[in-house]
Amino acid sequence: MVKRILAFAVMMLMLVTLQAVAGQPAGVTGTVFNKRFIPNIRPMMSYDQIVRVTGAQGAKVGESRSGSTSVSSYRWNGGRGSVLNARIAGGKLLDATIKAPNGHTYAIGRDGKVSDLGD
Repeated sequence: MVKRILAFAVMMLMLVTLQAVAGQPAGVTGTVFNKRFIPNIRPMMSYDQIVRVTGAQGAKVGESRSGSTSVSSYRWNGGRGSVLNARIAGGKLLDATIKAPNGHTYAIGRDGKVSDLGD
C-alpha cells in the first residue's frame, strides 16, 4: 500500500513538473482583468506588449478582413473569472473589452476612451 501511494505521489509530481515546463495553454492566465488593469491596455500596443502585461499568449478566436487588413480576435481567460477580448490588426491593438470579476464589462475604444458597459 505504501509503495502504491509513493508511486502515485511520484507520478503526480512528474505531471505537475511537465505542466510547469510546458507553460500554460494559450489564452489562460492568472492575471485578473478588472478596472485597475485597464491602464495597462492601450490602443496601438503591440501584440507582444499585450502578452507581457497579461502573462500569456492569447487564444486566437477569429479572423476577418477589413479591406486589405487582416483583423484577428484574441481572448484571455484571467483570474477570478475575468476575460480580456482584443482585436489586433497589423500587430497592433485596435480595441478591447474586459469582463471583470464583479460582472462589469469595460470597452477600450480605438481612441483610448474607456466605457463602462455595466453588467
